[in-house]
Amino acid sequence: MDPSQTDRATRGEMEVNGFASSKNVHQEDSYLEITEHSPSNTSNVGPRSQQIYELLVNSIDGIVWEADAQTFQFTFVSPQAEQLLGYPVAKWLEPNFWIEHVYPADVDNAVKICQTATQAHRNHEFEYRMIAADGRVVWLKDVVTVVVENAQPVFLRGVMLDITRQKNAEEGLNNQQIQIEMAMEIAQISTWDWDIGTDTIQYSRNIQSLFGLPVDQSSSSHQSLVDAIHPDDRASVQAAVQRSLHENVPYNVEFRILRQANEPRWVSSGGYVFRDNQGNPVRMLGVLVDITDRKQSEESLRQSRNFLQTVLDHLPVAVNVKDWRDEHFGVYTFWNKTCEQMFGLSAEQALGKTVYDCFPQAQAELLHQSDHETFKRGVIEDVIEAPQSSPDSGDRLLHTVKVPIFDDQHNPQYLLSISEDVTQQRQAEEALRQRTEREALT
Repeated sequence: MDPSQTDRATRGEMEVNGFASSKNVHQEDSYLEITEHSPSNTSNVGPRSQQIYELLVNSIDGIVWEADAQTFQFTFVSPQAEQLLGYPVAKWLEPNFWIEHVYPADVDNAVKICQTATQAHRNHEFEYRMIAADGRVVWLKDVVTVVVENAQPVFLRGVMLDITRQKNAEEGLNNQQIQIEMAMEIAQISTWDWDIGTDTIQYSRNIQSLFGLPVDQSSSSHQSLVDAIHPDDRASVQAAVQRSLHENVPYNVEFRILRQANEPRWVSSGGYVFRDNQGNPVRMLGVLVDITDRKQSEESLRQSRNFLQTVLDHLPVAVNVKDWRDEHFGVYTFWNKTCEQMFGLSAEQALGKTVYDCFPQAQAELLHQSDHETFKRGVIEDVIEAPQSSPDSGDRLLHTVKVPIFDDQHNPQYLLSISEDVTQQRQAEEALRQRTEREALT
C-alpha cells in the first residue's frame, strides 16, 4: 500500500472510532450520534477519549466500516466483520471485495442505490444479502453516511447490521400467511372486518374469486354487502346484525348472496363485536363460508326423503322405524300412512315416542321384549302372526317382519318393522277350510 493509502486507512480508522452503540438506545441512532463526535470532527481528542471510542466500536453489534465513495473499497472495517461473515479484515480491504461478495441477485440494485444516494450527497440505508465465507447467506441492513469535502463525496461511513433472523421471521410469517390463504381458498372461507364508525368493510383477498361479490375488496361500505344479499334474506340478516350489536348475542346467520352473474350462492356468516370502554360497538370481525354445496345436498336429501315418504305412504303395509341407539333408545323415527290406519295413531302422535307411549302396558312389554330378541339374534325375523286391536279398524291379525340394522362395529342402530294385515287372507283361508270339510261330509 502506498503512503497515501496508508494515511487514508489510518485516517479512516481514527475517524470510524467515532462509530459506536450505546446499550440503551437503538444502534442506528447511536451510530449517527457518535459520528458527530468522531475524532475526524474534533480538533482535540485525548488518549482517554480514543480508548473509549475503540471500546465502543469493538462492542457494537454490527460491522463499522469506512469506504472510498467512488470505488466502494473499504478502508476500515471493525473486527465484527470477521465474526459475522468469516472473512479476515485484511480480505475486506481488498479492491471490489464488497461488490464481489454481495449476493448475485442483489448486487445490481445495491450498487445502484448506493451510487445514486452518494452522488446526491444523501445519507441512506438499504438491505441486501452477502455471501459468508462458509457459504451462508446473511441479510444485512446498511446504514450509510456520505462524507462530503469541497462539494464532492469523499468517503462513506456505515454500520452493517445482521437482520437475518428478522428476515427469516418475516419469511416464516409470509409462508404462514400463504398457507392460511390457501387453506381459506380450499375451505371457501373469506374474512371481513367492519369499522362501524366509518362504515367501511375490509375483505380478505379471495372475496371476489370465491363469492364474486360486486364489492371493492380493499374498502366497501356495509350497505354494499347488504345490497349483495338476496332480497328475501336481507331482513333476517340485518336483524341478526342488530341483535349482535345491541343485545350482545353471537352473530351467526345463513343467507343467499347474488353474484355478479345473479347466480345465488348460500353462505354462512359468523362474527364477533368489539366494544369500547363504554360498551359501544366499534368493530365487528367475521367470516363468510360458502355452504352452497351443503345446501344443495340438503335439498337433494329433502327431495329424496319426500319421494321415499310418498312411496312408503302408499304401500299397503305398515312401515315404522325405531331408533335403537342409546341416546334415543326405542323412539319411533318413521311412521307411514298405513301405520296410522292400522294402529290408529297419526305420525305426529307416534314420532318421538316409544311403544310404552303408544300401546297398552301389556302389549308394549311384549313388543319391547320381541324387539330385544330380534337384536339379540341379529337376523331378519318373521314374527308369528299376532292380533292387533285399534279403535278404527277393530281386531286385526298382523304378520310382521323385523329387520335389525347395525353399524360397522355391529352396534344396534335402528329396527325396521313391516306389518301386513292378513286378517282377510286368514278369514278366506278359514272359510275355504270349512267349505272343504263340509264337502267331504256330503
